Amino acid sequence: MDVPRPRRPRALRRALWISLGGIALGGIALALQQLEPPLPSVARTSIWTGRVEAGPFVVRVRGSGTLRPEAIRWLTTESSGRVEEILLEPGMAVEPDTPVVRLENLDLRLQALAASRDMHDTEAELIAHDRQTERDRLELEAELVSLNAEVESARRRSEAYIEMQGSVIPRLEGEDSARRLAELVDRSELGQQRLALLGRMAPRQRLGLERQRRESQSVEQVRREMVDRLLVRGSANGILQDVLVELGQWVVPGTAVAKVIVNRRLQAELRIPAEQAGGISVGQRAQIRTGYGSSKDAAMAGHVRRVAPAANEGTVEVEVVLDGEPPEGARPDQSVEGSIEIERTASTLHLPRPVGLALGDSSRFFRIDPTTHVASPVLARTGRVSVDSVEILSGLDEGDEVILSDTARFSNEAALRLE
Repeated sequence: MDVPRPRRPRALRRALWISLGGIALGGIALALQQLEPPLPSVARTSIWTGRVEAGPFVVRVRGSGTLRPEAIRWLTTESSGRVEEILLEPGMAVEPDTPVVRLENLDLRLQALAASRDMHDTEAELIAHDRQTERDRLELEAELVSLNAEVESARRRSEAYIEMQGSVIPRLEGEDSARRLAELVDRSELGQQRLALLGRMAPRQRLGLERQRRESQSVEQVRREMVDRLLVRGSANGILQDVLVELGQWVVPGTAVAKVIVNRRLQAELRIPAEQAGGISVGQRAQIRTGYGSSKDAAMAGHVRRVAPAANEGTVEVEVVLDGEPPEGARPDQSVEGSIEIERTASTLHLPRPVGLALGDSSRFFRIDPTTHVASPVLARTGRVSVDSVEILSGLDEGDEVILSDTARFSNEAALRLE
């Protein structure tokens, strides 16, 4: 007869193993609690680093703006009229007499015709006055010649009567002859006076008529010029940049119809943030780049010519003159960015400007240990700040490598491991 084995030893072994496993797990947990937490890892390819260098430090301010021609000629209308024809397109070369826009105004043409008619009328009046003056002078001179002849004849007759007094010639006829002589002498003197008066008054009348003729000629010339200026011309040698009117548009005197670039020289008009513009002055060196992210070959050297006296919408306008010829790709109204050198130091510690650098006396950097490749935070005092670099006063040494990328997400980390 079989007797069953007791099962208590197997249950005891199982309970023992369970107890040992719990003790082991507790020990492991206690050991893990005593270990330091692992450092967060950062891929080196995902960050931007830079080294502290010693050498010249240049403080620059940066702004954006546009290229503008140094010399622009605005073509404006001097006569009112309707835009009848646009003769040139932007980009075409113009000369002072090149027609650009043609206007039409029938009222001006009628006024010019009326002024021309008035001028011809005054010229005809002047001719008629000269003809009448000459006729009156000739008539007076002929009358004086006849009177002088009669005076001489009457004088001889009177003298003859005087010599023959007491002869058969009656005394009454002698007296009549003397009276006739006196009358003729008086008429001759009056004729001389009339001729002298004509000589004095005719030139004065002619001056008045000449003045009227000059005035009418001036009016006619102005009317003719107003008609001529219905054709708006280039006014200078250059390139037509823009036409500002449309066909059929009615314009009044002084309306800008086109813009001409007189020469190819360009200047940059930069807008600098007002808080950075305090150190800018005339004559400072500048660099202009034709667009963001352009290559160094596109940089143009220049200098500050004018600084606006007041800020506008948080920026100060600065005018920069280019020292040389602009590159072939540069065009008016093209967007540019520029930097202006406001200060230069011979030698100091400096670092490429980190992303998100807060202006102040000190900043927090992650300095990289070249042996362990662990970046630890360090507090460094910063000084002057430029557009691409920052001055280091203390906290970092020459040759130290720090992370320049944005590290705001690691602000609570004690260190970073680079992989």
